[in-house]
Amino acid sequence: MGLRILFFLFLFNTCLAQTVVSVSDHQTDLLKTSFKFFEESEEHTLQTIQKANFTPLTDSLVNEPYKIAWVKFSLINSGNVKVSKKLRLFDGWCERVDIYQQSINDTLSWKHSMAGYMLPQDSLDGEHNQPLVFCPPYLTTIELDAGETQYYYIRYRKAYRPFLELNLSLISESDAFAKQITEAKGFWTTAAFMGMIALLSFFNLLYFFILKDNAYLFYSLFGFSMIFGATVMDNYNLFFYQLFFQNYSTIQPWVYLLSGSLSVIFYAQFSRTYLNTKERFPFLEKLLVFVMVFGTTTTTLISINFISSGRQFHPYIPFSGFMMLVGITYLVQFVSVIPKKEPSDMFILGGIGLLLLCILPSQLRAFIFPNEYYFKAPILGTLSLLQLGTILEMVLFALGLGYRTRQLKRDKTQLESLDKLKSKFFTDISHEFRTPLMLIMGPIQQLRKKLNTPEEFQLADIAEKHSDKLLEMVNQILDLSKIESDKMELKLSQIDLIMLCKSLFYSFESIALSKKIKLRFHSNLEELLMDLDQEKIEIILSNLISNAIKYSDEGGEIKLNIEREKKQAKLILSDSGVGIDKSDIDKIFDRFYQKGDNSNSFGIGLALTKEIVQLHKGEISVKSKKGVGSTFSFTLPITINSVKGSLTQTAIQKPTDILPNEITSSLKEELQILIVEDNPEVRRFLHLQLAQNYGVSEAENGIAGIKVARKTLPDIIISDVKMPGMDGYSLTQTLKTDILTSHIPIILLTAKAEQSDKNEGLSAGADAYLTKPVDFHELELRIQNLIKLRKEMKARFAGNIQIKPSEISTNSIDNEFMEKLMGIIERNMSNENFSVEELSGEVSLSSRQLNRKLISLINQTPIELIKSVRLNRAADLLSQNGGSVSDIAFQTGFRSATYFSSSFKKHFGESPKKYKN
Repeated sequence: MGLRILFFLFLFNTCLAQTVVSVSDHQTDLLKTSFKFFEESEEHTLQTIQKANFTPLTDSLVNEPYKIAWVKFSLINSGNVKVSKKLRLFDGWCERVDIYQQSINDTLSWKHSMAGYMLPQDSLDGEHNQPLVFCPPYLTTIELDAGETQYYYIRYRKAYRPFLELNLSLISESDAFAKQITEAKGFWTTAAFMGMIALLSFFNLLYFFILKDNAYLFYSLFGFSMIFGATVMDNYNLFFYQLFFQNYSTIQPWVYLLSGSLSVIFYAQFSRTYLNTKERFPFLEKLLVFVMVFGTTTTTLISINFISSGRQFHPYIPFSGFMMLVGITYLVQFVSVIPKKEPSDMFILGGIGLLLLCILPSQLRAFIFPNEYYFKAPILGTLSLLQLGTILEMVLFALGLGYRTRQLKRDKTQLESLDKLKSKFFTDISHEFRTPLMLIMGPIQQLRKKLNTPEEFQLADIAEKHSDKLLEMVNQILDLSKIESDKMELKLSQIDLIMLCKSLFYSFESIALSKKIKLRFHSNLEELLMDLDQEKIEIILSNLISNAIKYSDEGGEIKLNIEREKKQAKLILSDSGVGIDKSDIDKIFDRFYQKGDNSNSFGIGLALTKEIVQLHKGEISVKSKKGVGSTFSFTLPITINSVKGSLTQTAIQKPTDILPNEITSSLKEELQILIVEDNPEVRRFLHLQLAQNYGVSEAENGIAGIKVARKTLPDIIISDVKMPGMDGYSLTQTLKTDILTSHIPIILLTAKAEQSDKNEGLSAGADAYLTKPVDFHELELRIQNLIKLRKEMKARFAGNIQIKPSEISTNSIDNEFMEKLMGIIERNMSNENFSVEELSGEVSLSSRQLNRKLISLINQTPIELIKSVRLNRAADLLSQNGGSVSDIAFQTGFRSATYFSSSFKKHFGESPKKYKN
């Protein structure tokens, strides 16, 4: 009983020390009658805090650097009826509020309830769990009986945010309900806002998977990060809030920090990708990268501070300052983009402008007045201006992406058209270059045979060297054109990289010795088989080695080292040359790059080298120091998927069994060559060179060439490909499908150096395909090889006992022709009056034409062919004992058994009677 009296006296003294507020029917402000106490250690309990030294509460904003704020006040119901009201605890945000209440009628116990946004929902009282209109975490219910006095100690935990806006007031049930209805509408507006952002994000994410454009990806991630952050809003009835934070409310700080950082990072990445800031806006690019790094760093520091001290914000990095930096970035982006006047950029400007109109005023005020961070933005219904600005920004960004995609598609179509025109231009111009080159290089080669003095040979060497250089440049331009239009394909085969590089490297030894340059090759590998295109690798190494020799002084050194790094082959070519300036290193792979001193140009060789390395899915780099030398390194992936090949020589191999001096003067009368060429100068040059050993006729185009070929039946036809009226492909196909001319070998000369063009010519039936400018020595060898092949075939069938049409020619037309001839002769086997004229009529040729064709094919006249077929049939009958010698002679069309016997003995070397036995 004594203890109860003492406790009552303590409460009485406490009440005397503070004003007891009377509860009326209207809203009651408790701030002026309340007292405060702050603590950092969180060591006070309800029992110990009652002894603390409270001071009057003079301001609603609590901004002191303490985690815990205690407030105490008293209430009395001076009326005659029970009163029920809502006690508003705070405005804005507070993670936890503990409410301790004791009635004067029950001085032995304290009632405890909780409120706040970082509490599991099931720890609150039941009225907080209503589905539509709930009691927000900043309200609690107060009930006082008539004449009752209640004492309150309220503990606020504000470690999550550095400030707390108190709103200690009593609100009537009706006013609280109306306010709750309004806030509930706002919650559903927020849900609608999140839904719109989610729809836009998913839609553009789908486009990312279709178009593979990173701008769509970062737009979607930007939207998702904002949705992620919206789940931390003060809305208990939102689905995402209940899903993530209903019983795990302590993770809200992490979500808040992470979503804020991610939204800034993804927006910066979206801007960089959309605007291509790296190339178009270098300063904006640096600023956006800085914002990303600063945002990540800030988030990390704040997180560390929160873990270590329980505070959300780092004392040296105010959040408003970071948001101010984001606002400045918006402004810089706005200023940078305007001068470009690019239509697709205007969508970005529109989105930024609308958002800035919404957030900039409040952010500026928060930066200038940190104590008023929760400056209330104007409300448009229940949709805040921030939400409205964000939606408009996202919509404009999405429209901008669509416009940008359409513009890129249109630009791509235009570029493809330009690429086609460019490829056609390069093909045409190469034809125009190659023909004059042929008329330069051909005469030079012929004139060298007539030179006498060393001075004359030196002049010829200079002319030949630079004509070869011009041809090399033409080929490089064509190769670059093919790579850019995706027409160049790799012809991969398994080749020993070590052997290929070593042989090619030392092929430059004579050139290096002329400048007293040492060549050193090194590799720890004896062999490295991998898939390579030998021709392309030779281009890469030739360009690099020739440049190394060119820019190295006398007495220098060039090293080539090959090593294996996991699944890559690495080739390192170093020289002791003049080196390259740092300012020029990034540009040497550009076409026709010229050094800063304007002394030398690298042409397109290095540009082509880089493209071919990348075509092999490799990488190339260069390190250089002025006056010391340069080192080029490139890697090639090691794969073994192709058929095993062997190293080939690119030079034309001269036949050992045929030499130019073997062509006798008799060939001039026997062999006829038809030249089909639209350029009169080329025709004249070829005529002059070939007329020394052959009979030569000419035709100025394909149509005329067919007429001359049918009329004269030449032994060989040499034709250009690109001609007016009818090109060389059509000419070849026409002649090869004509029985009269199908046996004539055709050599095509063309400026079209692509493999596809060569395949087209060979598919049409061409026997050889030479690229302009034609090496005349190579042309002579081709002609001689075709002549030799025909001679061997004629010699084979001239004395052949039995002719098989399939062995006569690879041309199906010739095979069909011979099979038809053999069939006609077989049908007339016993007809002793069957003549050459009848045989010619059966195949729709004149006797003269048939005679020339058979001599070209089998070196036999028609009458000799008829006789040969009959004798072969007679031999079959004799071996099968098909009758007497006389009977078989008459069966095979011989009028006289005596003539048959003499012809048989001459053909087979023995008499029919002996052959039969």
